[in-house]
Amino acid sequence: MRSAATWLDRSRLAIAMAVAIVFVGACKGGGWSTYGGDGFRVDVPAAPEVSTEKQLTGATFTEVHRIVVKGGARGYLQVVFYTVDVPHDAVASAEKLDCEYPYTKSKFVADASRDLQISGAPAVGISGTAPPSESLPNGGFEEDRCVIVGTRMYHAMAIGPNTDSSRADLHRFLDSFAIDSPAVGSAHQTTSTP
Repeated sequence: MRSAATWLDRSRLAIAMAVAIVFVGACKGGGWSTYGGDGFRVDVPAAPEVSTEKQLTGATFTEVHRIVVKGGARGYLQVVFYTVDVPHDAVASAEKLDCEYPYTKSKFVADASRDLQISGAPAVGISGTAPPSESLPNGGFEEDRCVIVGTRMYHAMAIGPNTDSSRADLHRFLDSFAIDSPAVGSAHQTTSTP
């Protein structure tokens, strides 16, 4: 019995190590794939963590969905989406407020917001930089893009070192972000991209 348990433990360790090697190899080798579902798609360098939580927004709790890729030295990539009830004439203001929020209590200094399009829908983008530090000798870079489609606020965020290679990854993520539809609860799928 003991030898079977030892074999099982060793097998689990071997599988875990193989998964870790494949994951690290994919991150280093630039093995991007497209994550899709919940009305949007985006290119990611590794499998994202997907979560849902209740957050207090105003006087009510809102279900907030997150898709996160923690890339270490590559940066941090995230798409957050939640239901909003915003009058049509206040959509641009709501998008701008959501995009500005990460900069309110941060070392990152935001540039002026800019109007852009995401899948043909009017959207807002904000970029910012953080000063050099011991952990980030070139400083940091962040960009946020926000769009409301139907009753959904989508907020794509990319943060990383302020280097050319990191910015290339961050912009690949942000530039690939597209709205498929405002459908709720659609299936998630991931496909490889070059």
